[in-house]
Amino acid sequence: MKLFADFAPVSEAQWIQQVEKDLKGKSFDSLFRTLDESIVLKPFYARNAVTSEGIIAKEGGGDWEICEIIVVDTDIKAANQRAIAALMSGANALTFKLFRQFEVKDLSVLLQDIELSYICTHFECDKIEQDFAAQLLQAFFDVATQHKNNPATLRGSIFVTPILGNYEVEMASMVRYAQANLPLFRTITVDVSRFQTGGEGIVQELTEILVQAKQLFDSMLKLGIDAEVIPNVMQFSVALDMDYFTQIAKIRALRLLWANVLNAYGVSSLFPTIIEARTNPNSYDANDHNTNKIRMTTIAMSAVLGGADRIVLSPTQETDTVFANRIALNVQHILKMESYFDGVADPAAGSYYIETLTEALAQEVWTSFVNI
Repeated sequence: MKLFADFAPVSEAQWIQQVEKDLKGKSFDSLFRTLDESIVLKPFYARNAVTSEGIIAKEGGGDWEICEIIVVDTDIKAANQRAIAALMSGANALTFKLFRQFEVKDLSVLLQDIELSYICTHFECDKIEQDFAAQLLQAFFDVATQHKNNPATLRGSIFVTPILGNYEVEMASMVRYAQANLPLFRTITVDVSRFQTGGEGIVQELTEILVQAKQLFDSMLKLGIDAEVIPNVMQFSVALDMDYFTQIAKIRALRLLWANVLNAYGVSSLFPTIIEARTNPNSYDANDHNTNKIRMTTIAMSAVLGGADRIVLSPTQETDTVFANRIALNVQHILKMESYFDGVADPAAGSYYIETLTEALAQEVWTSFVNI
């Protein structure tokens, strides 16, 4: 049925004329916005503005991991109980943040009574001892097999800071070990959330992502890792703020840009690109927890609509931390189970504004990247 056959089409010029009428003397150009001093954004776009419209879909459709960070200090049993509480509250992924005092032998206590085959298990390590991450990965394999899990089906990742310098050899070793024993584990993480939280512009942030990812890619190639293997063991972690549409476009542009990098290496861009989205801590107001819940929801929506594979929402800094953590999880539950945001791959596809913003952002970043 041609539902709009009886209606005359409205041109972009007519829309602009109506906007200026409503502005009561102000020009349409007064609504323009400049992003990073290089990208000019109009308040709306028509179909003719989109030159590369298409779905930027991730592996697995619109679903994502609902993840909670478990800080592991000296009390390993308490961390284990917090992890179990998070899973009972609806998380399906855990990131264990390990500090220098953590010992690999304690991993079995940390993972006690956790069914690893039902969740994604991630480790973020602030450990400088050589080979710690490799030992942790092997210990995870040992614990998983002791609990009768099939290591080939376990999903997760391991991230050690700093990721460059002396850790390149260890990283290559972890890649080989994971490929042989934990093939669904990601052992290389490009974490550039610090660039976003530091106040740099979005173009510089995405450029830094590509620079760091290329450095890691080149390092792994020099250490004998096959180019076809590297995309399967790499993931990205970005921080999102309150700039709703640009954060959607940021994730979509990153997926496009990384595909371009892989194509430049002659590697198929069909490898699943894993992108984790976290809350920029600067997005919250220290004194207004209710407003922060709204901000948290906006950031979560940007992450989902942009196509994030894993979302970590920082709870608001309330006295009742159990309640705050539960709300951070429930925001995602509402988006997934009541709003059905997980039912569509790349729901932003076809939006003239977001498509145009994604393309402009990707072009600007690519130009910056190739000129470095």
